[in-house]
Amino acid sequence: MEPTHDFFLFNKKLDTFSALHKAGQNFNKVSFDDDFLNYIKDSLHWITVSQGLSENAEKTNGLNMTGISVIDKKSARKLKAILDGWIALFSEAPSMISLTTGCKAATEFQPGEIIRQAFHKRELLRSLVRLSEFCAQVNANSKLCIVHLGL
Repeated sequence: MEPTHDFFLFNKKLDTFSALHKAGQNFNKVSFDDDFLNYIKDSLHWITVSQGLSENAEKTNGLNMTGISVIDKKSARKLKAILDGWIALFSEAPSMISLTTGCKAATEFQPGEIIRQAFHKRELLRSLVRLSEFCAQVNANSKLCIVHLGL
């Protein structure tokens, strides 16, 4: 099983992080393969996220790939625009999308190697659209945010 990143639609007034961990399957959730998120990670650095729900939580650019990131209304608006760009791009792809997800360095005995991974277009688009819909819901309701749980 590939490592995944989960995004949850989260009500800041009602939900708690402990409830999220205990009953994650009961939340509105969308997941992405770690390799895919690393592929689009540069564009995700354009959003500002908090490292927690408190007003004093540290803010950083880009997702915390190994921890918690909270995406508020302002960042959700920008994230939606970024996701909609990826949706438009991948809509033009073939049914299996092959992406370069890494490389192995050359040694004196073996040449370097490009690592490619295939993704099902339909599943990838479904997840991107769902996360974009989460962003629209956060834009419409200031009590909501998106919580990303990294690896």
